[in-house]
Amino acid sequence: THDDVEWHPERPLGLYLVPEKLQEDVDKLERTSFNPWRTRANYAERAHTLLYIEEAQQVKNFRKFDVSGARLESNRQGDEVWHKLLIEGLAERRPSVLKGDSVYVWVPGTTDVEYEGFVNEVLRDAAWLQLNPCF
Repeated sequence: THDDVEWHPERPLGLYLVPEKLQEDVDKLERTSFNPWRTRANYAERAHTLLYIEEAQQVKNFRKFDVSGARLESNRQGDEVWHKLLIEGLAERRPSVLKGDSVYVWVPGTTDVEYEGFVNEVLRDAAWLQLNPCF
C-alpha cells in the first residue's frame, strides 16, 4: 500500500519542454543523426539532448495510458469539490494509478486546456481527484 506516501503540492517538479524536433523524431520512431560520443567538446551539449530524448520518450509512453471518454463525478464536501474518476482496469493496475500521482483531464470536446488533478485515493475502478477549482 502507498498510504504512507507524503504529497507536497507546494514543490512541483519544473517543466522542461522537449525541443519540438526531438519530440517529433521520438514520436516517429526515427533515428536521429545524434551521436553524443563524437567528441569531448560536445559532450555537455549532447548530454542535454539525451535527457530531452529520454523525456520525449517518457511523454510518449505515458500517452499510451490516455483514457478517452472516462466518466467524472463531482462531490462537494464543504468548500471543497472532489472528483471521482471512473476508470475500468484500475483493479488490474492497467493503468497504474497511485495516491499522489498527477492525472490530467480535459473538458469533453476540447484539448486546448488540460487540468492537473492529484490522486487522493484509489478504489477498485475509480480514483478520487482534487482538481483546480477552475475546472
